[in-house]
Amino acid sequence: MPVQAVIFDLDDTLCDTSGSMLTALAAVSQITPAFSGLTPNELYDMQTRIMKTLEARVFSGELGPQDVRVRRFEFMLAERGQSAGGSEAAATYRAAYRASFRPLPGAGALLGALRARGLKVGVLSNYLREVQLETLEAVGLLPLVDSLVTVSDAPPKPHAGSYAAVCAALKVEPAEAVMVGDSWPNDVAGAVAAGLRAVWYAPATAIAPEKSVPHRRLSSYKPQEEAVRVILG
Repeated sequence: MPVQAVIFDLDDTLCDTSGSMLTALAAVSQITPAFSGLTPNELYDMQTRIMKTLEARVFSGELGPQDVRVRRFEFMLAERGQSAGGSEAAATYRAAYRASFRPLPGAGALLGALRARGLKVGVLSNYLREVQLETLEAVGLLPLVDSLVTVSDAPPKPHAGSYAAVCAALKVEPAEAVMVGDSWPNDVAGAVAAGLRAVWYAPATAIAPEKSVPHRRLSSYKPQEEAVRVILG
């Protein structure tokens, strides 16, 4: 079946989320003695580990965006022997994170080119709608997105219901959609299992974890013509 829709992950697929996080963590470390001696990359690894312990509460809606920011810094500070300061660290982090929002090079032009071909564009994200709407708007991509589906709307990837929800929102069948993303389990293996085609957004040197899963690969959205060719097969 011909492709009718292209669905993108958001974080580190359309936006440089990791870069924004590193910038924000560097800002926090400058005002937080407990983090002295830790590099932004070490803080990033700590934050990622702690966020995994909070995922279920985020996905269920128990923790909102501000709640989870404060909670994760409380845990991070506790690991470093500090019992207070989570709110202050979260506020500093949030301000620096917002100021450093950037789309990945060529992302906006690619979405525009796909829409110019008559294709629908969706975003499927394993984070909260409120945050992801803000991100898309901040980097200027929101007007180029036909549907945004998040964990506020559907089960998280790689649950089959996640892909079904975004396809339904775009009014296409799974076989008519391509999923593009940087996470192998969420954006490639999960999407293929749900009946979509998949494009892995990954460095050219990255090795596919499962050679039996059909997929194509992109390492850049430039040149645009090549990226469109890969996505549409």
